[in-house]
Amino acid sequence: MNEKNNIPVNDNLDNDYFINKITEITTRRQDALHRPLYATVRTFGCQMNAHDSEKLETMLLRMGYELSNDETADVILYNTCCVRENAENRIYGHLGYMKNLKTKTPDIKVIVCGCMAQQSNIAEQIKKHYGFVDLLFGTFNINRFPSLFYSHLTTGKQIIDISENNTENDSLVKIRRHFAKKADINIM
Repeated sequence: MNEKNNIPVNDNLDNDYFINKITEITTRRQDALHRPLYATVRTFGCQMNAHDSEKLETMLLRMGYELSNDETADVILYNTCCVRENAENRIYGHLGYMKNLKTKTPDIKVIVCGCMAQQSNIAEQIKKHYGFVDLLFGTFNINRFPSLFYSHLTTGKQIIDISENNTENDSLVKIRRHFAKKADINIM
């Protein structure tokens, strides 16, 4: 624990702490708006991204969001791929659309993550040309999503985390699967 503000230091082990804090924020916002909050996760690229998107969707559900396919949801999360060039091109098109939407609806949270976001040159490009992106994190930091999102929600600042240290630990996330008898897994 950080003595100064009682926030757990080990993000992976304390995801529940951040998820509970975000749920409190989500509940207050839902009460103020008199409606549920929605989140959309768009996956670009490979099956590994689909697996990571399941993790992210599970976390968003636990944070109090309802899942939607609508790109005008309260949270729009793009899980990106750098292996397939078409996926990279498509994400820039979606971000161009989001730039206009974010101008009209500034409360929308735009999040970019995945292996494309993990590349420092891409992260710099997104920061420079798409400064409205609220949260950008790489593949290695997916399990840090609750703490990163909480930091953004409480400070209002853009958060970028593309550290090279792999903090991934699947055992810390109970994943809501899309299919009862099918699951994607990461293979190294």
